[in-house]
Amino acid sequence: MLFGETPGRVLVSCATEKVDEVRTLAEKYGVPATACGTVRAGRLTLRRGGEILVDEDTASLSRIWRESLANLLEGTKADGSGS
Repeated sequence: MLFGETPGRVLVSCATEKVDEVRTLAEKYGVPATACGTVRAGRLTLRRGGEILVDEDTASLSRIWRESLANLLEGTKADGSGS
């Protein structure tokens, strides 16, 4: 699956056994690619240089993503509090 982040960056999610294939394809087209985390057993973990930047359950992240536009328009934060 592909998740657009900005015009210059894209987050690609793939099966662990496909990581090398994705890197090879990116290299073929001159696109920098870095493995930055894992999604396992309902959790997303992102690391940089061994430091954990994100470690959250995917159900919460999915809810935040699904509700983000409505929350923005209503002036509500992801945790349900006001702006």
